Amino acid sequence: MTARAVAAVGRRRGSEVWKYFSYHPVDDVSQCEVKMKDEEGKEVTCGKRLAKKFPSNLRNHLMIHHADIYKLIEAEDTKKQNRAPSESDQHQSTESRLVSNLTAAGPENVRILNQQTLESTLCRR
Repeated sequence: MTARAVAAVGRRRGSEVWKYFSYHPVDDVSQCEVKMKDEEGKEVTCGKRLAKKFPSNLRNHLMIHHADIYKLIEAEDTKKQNRAPSESDQHQSTESRLVSNLTAAGPENVRILNQQTLESTLCRR
């Protein structure tokens, strides 16, 4: 099984930086897979190995050593943040508001607040 195949197993990685790194679980390192030119003009892989698999470490490497790719990732992240919320996002947001309101209200107001929040939530749909 290659490093790329191992990196694909498990939880989906949400960060765009994983397009440019592979993770090696045996060594617990992430390796930069960015293609670049050496002094002779030959295409080589960066190959820098970074401890663990924290996207912020990987992002910092790209920012310092591969600024052009870093700018692409920043643009993609901005695009993701500006997307319209999906129906499931809106549903989760409504549930989060309901839980926050109920928690902040205290036990004596929970029933009243629950009724009011429920009614206002149902009216908005």
